[in-house]
Amino acid sequence: MLKDPAHFGTYALNNYSVYGSYDRKLSRATNIIFSAREDLIRSEAGDYNEFLPQIQAITKFDEHNSVYASVGKSFRMPTFRNLYYASSVVVPNPDLEAEHGWNYEIGYKYSENGRRLNLTAFRIDIKDQIVAVKNLVDNQSYQTNAAKYRNTGIELRYEQDVDKHFTYNVGAVFAKPQRMYKEGQAWIDTLGRYQINGGVNYVNRDFSAALNLSYWGNRFKNGVSSEKITVTEISSPLLVSNLHLGYNVAKNVTATFDVDNLFNRKDIANVGGTSNNNLYYTMGRTFRVGVNYNF
Repeated sequence: MLKDPAHFGTYALNNYSVYGSYDRKLSRATNIIFSAREDLIRSEAGDYNEFLPQIQAITKFDEHNSVYASVGKSFRMPTFRNLYYASSVVVPNPDLEAEHGWNYEIGYKYSENGRRLNLTAFRIDIKDQIVAVKNLVDNQSYQTNAAKYRNTGIELRYEQDVDKHFTYNVGAVFAKPQRMYKEGQAWIDTLGRYQINGGVNYVNRDFSAALNLSYWGNRFKNGVSSEKITVTEISSPLLVSNLHLGYNVAKNVTATFDVDNLFNRKDIANVGGTSNNNLYYTMGRTFRVGVNYNF
């Protein structure tokens, strides 16, 4: 049976920002950068004023090797869908607050003769994370701010220009993402522990091609029902594969051909914090053909 359509209504949001940065040379090798952004958001869901500072330091050992560190604050607004969308299975929550977080990074960079290496250690701490909760009494879902999120890990990426046409890259992320639904509860695993990436790019005059692969393993899925968290370990990996082809048929016209899920795999795709315990699978291989015109 067809259900009655949900109605959005008309809502407005205005976002104003003031930002700037100051770059200070501490020595011949080291620079420090102070940045700040003030966001002023006015909406029918309420007003938000957020001050987002960031400090970065970069030290160059020579023209090829450098180390860096960064600390910065971030936030994320709830979407209009989270605030206002309603249906037979979804309840809006116009009282949602924005997410707040701090991001920490320290890393090493190397670049020479078309070779680029980047090794980074990172830490993410987020408060008031927006998560979905399912009420088992009426079988309706809603969004709430009742969560914390943290993630600590390392990321390695290597790129090389083989020649003027061909470039490839490989990389990996090893991390421990965790979520706490309510203050005082235990931290639980979420998302995935590791991700391996690779890609090749080819450009020759008017023709370009790119193949990108991403392999996710050791994954966990969370469900929240009546404010109780469930944890499901997903034994199967996820392989994301994308092929892109482009050709400049005229000065301002590019024809494109894209293939998603190139190997036509049926993998479990949804491993985030959802309001139920259903598992969602990747769609079959999809094709897209387009023409882009640049004025």
